[in-house]
Amino acid sequence: MKARLWMGALVAIAVIAVATYVVQTRKPAQTAVKPTVPEPVDVELSLQAVLQTATSIPVGVPVEGKIESFQVEAGDEVYEGQLLAQIKSQALETAKLEAETDLEQSETRVRNLEAAMSAARLEASRAVADAARVKNEYERAAKNFQREKMLLAEGATPRRNFEKAQKEFIALEAETKNHDAVAAGAEERITSTQNELDAARKLLEGKSEDLEQATQRVGAGNVLSPVNGIVVGRRGQAGDNVHPSMTDLFQIATDLSAMQAIAQASPAQIKQIKPGQPATVTIVEMAGEILQGSVLKIEGDRVVIEFANPNPLIKPGLTAQVRIKLT
Repeated sequence: MKARLWMGALVAIAVIAVATYVVQTRKPAQTAVKPTVPEPVDVELSLQAVLQTATSIPVGVPVEGKIESFQVEAGDEVYEGQLLAQIKSQALETAKLEAETDLEQSETRVRNLEAAMSAARLEASRAVADAARVKNEYERAAKNFQREKMLLAEGATPRRNFEKAQKEFIALEAETKNHDAVAAGAEERITSTQNELDAARKLLEGKSEDLEQATQRVGAGNVLSPVNGIVVGRRGQAGDNVHPSMTDLFQIATDLSAMQAIAQASPAQIKQIKPGQPATVTIVEMAGEILQGSVLKIEGDRVVIEFANPNPLIKPGLTAQVRIKLT
């Protein structure tokens, strides 16, 4: 009995020793390491954009003044020579009024001199006629006087006939001289009036040219389109004062084959965008027409995408959805 008890105790001790050995020699279980998942990287950016032309022609202010009216708006099609705006210059208007007044005065002066010329010619015509008539009478009286003088010397005529002929001769001689002087004066007045009239007409011609130039200068306030195209930009409002230093009152696009899409981007998006990256431009107002382009440049928060435009209906001002492939 005791022997079996001792045997059981020995077996228990052995089992405990083996279990302790196994526990001490077993390796601790390794903790599973989760794989690192990279953060997602955008492969494409989608931005809203507005279309504009790659190039445009500026139209400046021709004269200093105030904008009286605009005739076109941004987006309107225009033709060469079309009136775009009217600028009123008070200084030019005043100069025109002064030129009109000067011209009217010159015209009145010419009309008065022309009337005086007609009167002088009529007077001279009458004076010449009177002088011719009196001269004929004088020549007749002179012949009669000489005849009576000769007859008196021969005693063939009474003295009273001689004295009568002599008196008539002397009177007509004086009258002839007087009419000759009047006719000469009338001719001088014609010459003098003609000189004044010529000078007045020359002055009138100059005043007419002055008015024409003043009118042209006032007309210079009309801003005309230099080309056929589309108005893509306009500055100011009616009533604003403007100066010729403003060289871009209007912007007119003439070539729609090369266009740009201008999009706004956040700082985080700007960091991912580089010139040359390919992009697609989807025209919203053209039933989603898609065109291929690329990033031209980044200006602050503005991204400029250039693309070729095969459709003349695609014009500046339309909106687009731009997708930029990040490579």
